[in-house]
Amino acid sequence: MASWRDTASAEVQDDLDTLLDAALTTAERSLRDAGGFLPFAVARTYDGEDQLVNVAVESTAADSQELVGALWQTLGEHRGNFRAVGVVTDRTANDGDQVAVQLEHADGPAIEVTLPYRLSGGDFEPGTLAAGEGIARLW
Repeated sequence: MASWRDTASAEVQDDLDTLLDAALTTAERSLRDAGGFLPFAVARTYDGEDQLVNVAVESTAADSQELVGALWQTLGEHRGNFRAVGVVTDRTANDGDQVAVQLEHADGPAIEVTLPYRLSGGDFEPGTLAAGEGIARLW
């Protein structure tokens, strides 16, 4: 099976790798420090600047899916400023917890990367990264 890297330019690969690293580092820090996190986004501008993107939360009981929708809407409204974006969520599935990152590039693929994890005594224990085809929402 061909990888998205087989057809993506070096710049696209670098943009998505950099955003993935920023997303996972931020998520891991939040998981260690607070035990979880609300969905957030990372974005790379056409100037190569990386940004953290959040949306306003009106309640401490904010629905995760609504926040994800609001993040995609905000990214869509500003897509002309970005060449790559990623939305990061903390998921619980039958097989455990995972950080999920939906990445998309203006000149390339949409991919989803998941990182299973365990929190044990305040320590973050990552599993094995998995990547697959994502859903193109902006480009």
